[in-house]
Amino acid sequence: MQDLPRNIDADVVIEIGRILDDAPAEAGISVSETIAECRRHISTKMTDEELETLIVRMSGPRGRAVIFDGEAD
Repeated sequence: MQDLPRNIDADVVIEIGRILDDAPAEAGISVSETIAECRRHISTKMTDEELETLIVRMSGPRGRAVIFDGEAD
């Protein structure tokens, strides 16, 4: 089991939760688009890899498919 990043920002958790909850239920969650959207709305020192880990871990309990589609723009 993968550990969560040590420097998680509460604002990041809230933003990822909002993105996951607002996306259509049948749509997969694009990791790169979710990272890019997080970075547009909030400032964080978390790396893209840490954000990806958090996105994957938060998607599981929601039953959301995750699309690993490369680097964020």
